[in-house]
Amino acid sequence: MRAAILFAILALASPTHAQDVVPGPIPSSDVAPLAEGGFDTAIVSLPKMVENVMTRSGVPGMAVAVIRDGQVVFRQGFGRRDIRKPDPVTPETVFQVASLSKSISATVTAIAVSNGLLSWDDPVKAYLPGYRLSDTFVSEHATVGDFFAHRSGLPFAAGDDLEDMGYGREHVLAQLKYLPLGPFRTSYHYANFGLTTGAQAVAAAAGRDWADLAQKSLFAPLHMTSTSYRHTDAMAAQNRAVLHAYEDGQFKPLYDRNADAQAPAGGVSSTVDDLAKWLILLLADGEWQGR
Repeated sequence: MRAAILFAILALASPTHAQDVVPGPIPSSDVAPLAEGGFDTAIVSLPKMVENVMTRSGVPGMAVAVIRDGQVVFRQGFGRRDIRKPDPVTPETVFQVASLSKSISATVTAIAVSNGLLSWDDPVKAYLPGYRLSDTFVSEHATVGDFFAHRSGLPFAAGDDLEDMGYGREHVLAQLKYLPLGPFRTSYHYANFGLTTGAQAVAAAAGRDWADLAQKSLFAPLHMTSTSYRHTDAMAAQNRAVLHAYEDGQFKPLYDRNADAQAPAGGVSSTVDDLAKWLILLLADGEWQGR
C-alpha cells in the first residue's frame, strides 16, 4: 500500500524523463510500517507539500490524486489553468500529459496482447509489411516489444525534427529508414517515433486507428470520459490547462503542442480523475471491477 501511494502521487504530479528508472517491488522486510494515524497525517500534510513545490518551481498549476486499496482517497487541483487568468485547476481539468502517454500506450498494448490480437514478440513487419529501417535484419526482426523498450537501434529523438516541420505520422515513419541504427537490442535510445512504430503495429493487428483502439479497449471500459489521443479533443475541453514554457525565469503560455503525429508516445490528454482510474487498474494487476 505504501508503494502504491507514492506511485500515485509521482505519476500524476511529476514529469517523466528518459533517464528515470522504475524500481522493482520493495521487499516486505524493507518496508517500515506506518505509525498509527500516519496515513491520515500524510494526507492532511499533502496540500501544503504540493503548494511548496509549486512555489519553489513556479509551476502555475497541477492536480494530484492518491489511491489506497483501490480507492481514490484524495483528489485536488492546485493553482491556475492559465497563468494569465484566475480559472483554477480542478480534478476535472484536462492536461496534455506528454510522455506519460507511453505508459498508457503500453497498457493499451498489454490489453491487446491479453486478448490474443498479437504478442510483444511479434515482428512489426508482420503487421506493417512496408515498414523499413536502414538495417534489413532489424527491419525483419524488430518486435513490438523492441520498439516499446527503445531498443530497436533508432537514434535518440528519431523523427522528431520532421514532426517539428509539420509532417504527419505516416510520412515520419516512412523516413526512419534513412537513419543509421545503433546496436540492435543492446543499445537504448529514447525515440518517440520508435514507440509509435510499435503502437502502429498494434493498431494494424486490431484493424483500428490507434486512438479508436485505445478508446474501445481502455478509456471506455474504465469510464475515462475526458481522455483522448486526439489533439482536437484536448482543445475542445472547456476546463483545460494551457501549456506553459519556462523562459526568463518564469513559466509563460507561449506555445501550443499538437502531438497527433506521435500520439502513442506523447499525445494523450486527460484529467487526474481519469488517470486515477488507470492507476487503480495497474495497481490491481489489470483487474477492473471484477473484469
